[in-house]
Amino acid sequence: PASAIAVVRQFPFESLLRRMSVVAKTQGSDHFEVFLKGAPELVCSLSTSETVPDNYKEVLEFYTRQGFRVIGVGSRHLDSHISWDEVLKMPRDELEKDLQFQGLVVLQNRLKQETIPTLNILKQADIRTIMVTGDNLLTAITCVSGLRHGGGVRLCDLRGGEAGGGGPHGARVPAAAAGALRLRQAARLQREAQHRTKRYGRRSLRNSW
Repeated sequence: PASAIAVVRQFPFESLLRRMSVVAKTQGSDHFEVFLKGAPELVCSLSTSETVPDNYKEVLEFYTRQGFRVIGVGSRHLDSHISWDEVLKMPRDELEKDLQFQGLVVLQNRLKQETIPTLNILKQADIRTIMVTGDNLLTAITCVSGLRHGGGVRLCDLRGGEAGGGGPHGARVPAAAAGALRLRQAARLQREAQHRTKRYGRRSLRNSW
């Protein structure tokens, strides 16, 4: 029979952490449970090694290479002696550890119907498009490989700000970019735009004389 389940705490999804979680309690139960979903690699790192299947990486790669979006899921039973007050005060990192890896959720990751026509319009206007995604690298590459815009899709290591980066000769698909890197890229693009504006402005001024 179904039982009532109460969500007592919720940690919303954060792009920097690449995960979200809830703390729940089933009616009549003497303990709380933590349920977490997020990037498979991250969920795996937060789970105890004995709960992660040996073929985890192979299965993940199998689906991401086909362009599917894959989400990892984990859970944890908290000790029964932990009280309501304690669970409400526990730091997030303390709750989201020692998980049991529960599996992978595989979602079809189709492009929106208007994506290709929009990109074609931008290309005709000579506007360079760059895709920044938090998805798995292989998922991102598969999704854009059929767009046929510009050169080939490039693999890049984004742990350093200089790799790829979406510049004139950089990668068009910086995948799994951390939030700080996205901000650096946005700031750099903004500086480039301001520089172009100043340059064109000076040219216009000289022409007016």
